[in-house]
Amino acid sequence: MLSAPLRSLSGYVAKCFLAGAACIALVSTPMAVRGAQIPLLPFFEDISDIIEANPSQMRYGVAIVDVDQDGRFEAFVTGYAGADGSRGAPNELFNFKDGRLVNVAPSLGLSAPQRQAIGVAACDVDADGKEEIYVLNTDTYGGDKRFGDHLFKRNDGGRFEDVMEQDVNAVSRSTFAGRSVACVDRQGTGKYDVAAASYGRPLLLFEMSDPSTNTVRDVAQEVGFTGVTGGRGITGGPLYPGVQYATRKGMDVYMDNENGPSFFFRNDGKGGFTEVARELGLQDANENGATLPSRPFRAAEH
Repeated sequence: MLSAPLRSLSGYVAKCFLAGAACIALVSTPMAVRGAQIPLLPFFEDISDIIEANPSQMRYGVAIVDVDQDGRFEAFVTGYAGADGSRGAPNELFNFKDGRLVNVAPSLGLSAPQRQAIGVAACDVDADGKEEIYVLNTDTYGGDKRFGDHLFKRNDGGRFEDVMEQDVNAVSRSTFAGRSVACVDRQGTGKYDVAAASYGRPLLLFEMSDPSTNTVRDVAQEVGFTGVTGGRGITGGPLYPGVQYATRKGMDVYMDNENGPSFFFRNDGKGGFTEVARELGLQDANENGATLPSRPFRAAEH
């Protein structure tokens, strides 16, 4: 029989969840909490059968986004390759309708079946109160790639358009292979940039500088978001220890890299960055990174 004070119940369940399959048996066992027997149900239930169409294909990224502003979220799932390894697979956008998860990506212009998507992030890049969707495509392991990324923005007709395909953004299109993307509000205004973890090429930080024309610029060099590495995971948030983010605005950025040290970009409160991973003891140069959570950690907690 397991026992734990009530205050540690959530911590126990979290540890149990990390244990994998063994967790099901553990959380299904009654737990003694302050003398009372409390039966605990399984942490998760497999409801995959509600997915209306669920073909076998390689998928690498997911973002939760309210695409139609109805207060209910959809799940954007990237498509990378077919089950047989063939290049290219459609993205999916799952919407909950009548008890089923229905893929509505084709009707909204989000499928892009010829691309190989490996990362996705959703945030408001033009400060209009609606989230855009940035999809990182990569068809090479590192260096240059054939196909650029997408920045999907909803038009007045309800469909999404890739603003990176517009002539005004011809010089801003990403031509570098990458692994992960993250949304970063570097000035604390609610208007987000998109940071891309390039692989073997300079880092990218895209800002929509003129929402009226959908003009996107790479501002990485001018704001100090610089480096060349094997970028793997990336996350943005209020990360630097001891900073009062209620008064000092702007997100920091942490990058988990391979074949080289990790990066920690500290925000100066004005939207500029300084790389300080070494002084925080976070370089971790002898290990290879993978992915990072979208909910950021605080460096002071680790």
